[in-house]
Amino acid sequence: ADFFAVNRKRVEFAATLHDPALLPIKVGINGPVDLTVVAGNVVWREGAFSSIDEHEVIANANTTYNDIILKSKVLQTSGS
Repeated sequence: ADFFAVNRKRVEFAATLHDPALLPIKVGINGPVDLTVVAGNVVWREGAFSSIDEHEVIANANTTYNDIILKSKVLQTSGS
């Protein structure tokens, strides 16, 4: 199953509980959800990924970005 959940006891959801299916349409959800489940697995709970090391992902993304920038500079230099 795939779904997300929010804590309905937040002030921004006051007076919207009569029809939970329309909640996102009526008030929108402009912040992080409290829980996300994909294919039956919890992937996000209370502000954090449950099976992903965010610091590792960020470090890898920065390394990849820097590698691309360096390669593009080398190509620009050798192509001139």
